[in-house]
Amino acid sequence: MRSPITGVVGVISVAGLVSLGVAGTGTAAVAQSGRPMPATQTGAVAAGRCPSSRRVTVYVGSGAGSVIPVRAATKTAGPAVQVGNFPVSLAVAPGGKTVYVAVGDDGFADGYVVPVRVAANAADPEILVGGRSSGIAITPNGKTVYVPDYEEGVVFPIRTATNTAGAPISVGFGADAIAITPNGKTAYVSSESGVTPINTATDKAGQAIKVAGAGYIAITPNGKTALVVSSRGVTRINTATGKAGKSIKAGKSPAAIAITPNGKTAYVANVGSGTVTVIDIATRAVVRTISVGQPTTISLPFNYPTGLIAITPNGKTAFVVSRRGVTPINTATNRAGKVIKAGQGPAYIAITPCGNTAYVSDNASDTITPISTATGRAGRAITVGDSPGAIAIAP
Repeated sequence: MRSPITGVVGVISVAGLVSLGVAGTGTAAVAQSGRPMPATQTGAVAAGRCPSSRRVTVYVGSGAGSVIPVRAATKTAGPAVQVGNFPVSLAVAPGGKTVYVAVGDDGFADGYVVPVRVAANAADPEILVGGRSSGIAITPNGKTVYVPDYEEGVVFPIRTATNTAGAPISVGFGADAIAITPNGKTAYVSSESGVTPINTATDKAGQAIKVAGAGYIAITPNGKTALVVSSRGVTRINTATGKAGKSIKAGKSPAAIAITPNGKTAYVANVGSGTVTVIDIATRAVVRTISVGQPTTISLPFNYPTGLIAITPNGKTAFVVSRRGVTPINTATNRAGKVIKAGQGPAYIAITPCGNTAYVSDNASDTITPISTATGRAGRAITVGDSPGAIAIAP
């Protein structure tokens, strides 16, 4: 584990985180993101056909240098898949056949990506991607995986057909969070330079969009707006023009963001104040600030909590991780419900493609806890190994 986080605990991306994950169209944001994201929404789910729980596997990154599969039907952990060092971010390829794992080590060196075949529960050879890899995102067509390298300031494209890395794309020092538009044409990467768009057809970077302290990125389902969490709040970027609007003030130390499936509302987790800021995306107005728990300190990868918040596919409930547990927020009223206990040190959260169950990893007890999204009740904790963190769900 790495740098401490002060505030609401959590986190990757993921990918639409994330998919904060993930990496096609997610329950909260498209991203695939710089970290684990809420569950990936596959074509079958989008068409209204939910996969049987017998076909859903929850993958959890472990501090022991492995990824553990948990069968959703039986709520039991299977044999660990060794990936080496520390699995920072997980992203599921469209179709659910492969989980790509971004791996770093304690010296932030020798970063690489490991493809894990779901059917065989086995790892393919590692793909070197430079130094400190952190986020990971996959294009909606499943052809390319993008992995930022923080220290080298580049993004590595990986062709899934061959599982080989292409030439690095320069985006500036501190490359970290990444999100891809729903049409798959553009990847947005945050760094100290701001937010850099990458044309996925050419793998060429465009001019950086100035956003001070750019962090986690979420994109609306229609692809027209990118919302960037920064040191100043939340910045709205018009994806057609590449222009950034005025910053929207959030709480203290905003860290993660999720967007409702209808694209109307954003929920921002503020680790410094233990609150969630609700933003009307169209008007840029702050609708409400919701308390979800007192700040805490916990050691998590790269001090970057993008799996703090997840929204159900039907858009009715946002679930937010804090020291107290998991707080459900009714998106119709923006009122917080009763806190759901999920271990001693809850960290990441991800929701199954059909929205029936949320899974929360717990650093302190080496478990993940399933939560019924309908009743808000936590099920039996499942032991998965040392310091579980990032979660990705493969239907």
